[in-house]
Amino acid sequence: MANDKTKNELAPLIGHLTIEWNDIQSTVFMMFHQLMGGTVAKSISIFFAVKSDSGQRDITLSLAKEVLFMHPDLIRALTSTFSSINRMAGRRNDFIHGIWQFPDKDQGIAEIWLGVRERLSGKDPMAECEALRREIADLEYETFILYERIKEALQQPQNARQGLAGGLLQQPRAPAPSEAVRSNPDSPTAPPPPHPASDE
Repeated sequence: MANDKTKNELAPLIGHLTIEWNDIQSTVFMMFHQLMGGTVAKSISIFFAVKSDSGQRDITLSLAKEVLFMHPDLIRALTSTFSSINRMAGRRNDFIHGIWQFPDKDQGIAEIWLGVRERLSGKDPMAECEALRREIADLEYETFILYERIKEALQQPQNARQGLAGGLLQQPRAPAPSEAVRSNPDSPTAPPPPHPASDE
């Protein structure tokens, strides 16, 4: 029988990793919606017609380059963050799509039986998953900060080619940076905290 203890420890880590990854992608959608203007339904119909996460980020970046043409620093920051997300996608896929083999009783550790690139071969999957989860949490925070910067840029009429987005949509909640970012505020990956939400 497979070691249920090992499975029960690894499964929640993969679940947390998946949730935080999806939080990143939901913030990318909010960026797209702000940049598109118009209704939420319009944004959904276009954004989710693209079936891959990477494709959705690509169209968001392309739209940002058009709409935020007077904000080259913001475009560079968005390009850098999306590149980091793209590089991390393969490591995330190792956990999400890998076929796992669990040892009998208390012997050994869980291993990838069938993986795409065998990046986890010979490594402790729980340690690797927790490290990746923290990195994804940092990227989630970084992505949210960029979303706030995009909203601020679009509120400057002289800089936007389109009006602000319309429709009712719940604003994303600011994620908390990981312990690594909180303990090192001078890190280049640690953006400043977002401004408090306005009631206006």
